[in-house]
Amino acid sequence: MGGSFAGDAGGIGPPYGVWLVDLRDKPAHLLAANPMGKVPTIVHHGRVASETAAIIVCLAESFLAAGFAPTEVERVD
Repeated sequence: MGGSFAGDAGGIGPPYGVWLVDLRDKPAHLLAANPMGKVPTIVHHGRVASETAAIIVCLAESFLAAGFAPTEVERVD
């Protein structure tokens, strides 16, 4: 399995790339970003996140217009 495709995030963010990964033979570009080879992994503004919760928070806070992150009023102190 392998390959890649690009998307546009439904108009809420910049274009992105997605790579399908054979977990038995992890590609060099994945290991360069994440030496443990964890999937999913994202690189956003040069920062790497590989835990699902961290990825969700990173993207929600980066693309506030999408409405995925709570507003300041909605946040709990």
